Amino acid sequence: MGNKNEDFNVLFGRFVIEARTKLDITQEKAADLAEVSYRTYQRIEAGESEPKNYTIYKLSHALHINIHQVYAEIRNRLS
Repeated sequence: MGNKNEDFNVLFGRFVIEARTKLDITQEKAADLAEVSYRTYQRIEAGESEPKNYTIYKLSHALHINIHQVYAEIRNRLS
C-alpha cells in the first residue's frame, strides 16, 4: 500500500459505506444524521478526505460504528 494516511482514509471510507448500507440509508441522510455536508460525506466514503477526529466521532455516532473496533481493524490491515 502507499501512504498510510491515504490508506486509512480508504479503509475508513469502506467502513462508513458498510455501516450506511446496513442502515439502508442514502448518503444524503447519513450526512444529515452526522451533521456534515453532503460533499464532505461523499469524499469520506470515497477515501478522498482525511476526516478530523470530531467528524469521525459524529459519523460513528450517526451510523452506529464502534470506532475502537474500526481503528483496531484498520491498524491490523495497515501492519
